[in-house]
Amino acid sequence: MKRDDRVRHEAAPQWGVGRVLEDSAAGKVRIFFSNVGTKRSRFWRRSLLLQGADAINPILDNLKIASPGQESSYETLSVLKQQFLNEFPGGFSREKVRLAERNYKVEAHELSKETASSRNF
Repeated sequence: MKRDDRVRHEAAPQWGVGRVLEDSAAGKVRIFFSNVGTKRSRFWRRSLLLQGADAINPILDNLKIASPGQESSYETLSVLKQQFLNEFPGGFSREKVRLAERNYKVEAHELSKETASSRNF
């Protein structure tokens, strides 16, 4: 098993597809599984290497892996969703989101449209 391989743990299919984050000379491997997050172990004999359509996973396809030696954390979508809802109860429709995340972007968009049209692009 090497960095960037896609795998599925034979004994825990509910973990989903995994992406190898790093391979270690000592045999300890870190894998990010789409449904449960990062797992680290020396014992991945029961992981099946995936290829082709079985290896496709939009979450893992867009996961930016840190360079070797750099530590980084990876979270599942369910964890990230909960963090968002903790910060913005009620989701996107609430005023706090509009004030913190949306209004300034709309204003910047309008300004860029005005600037572009005044320069006759």
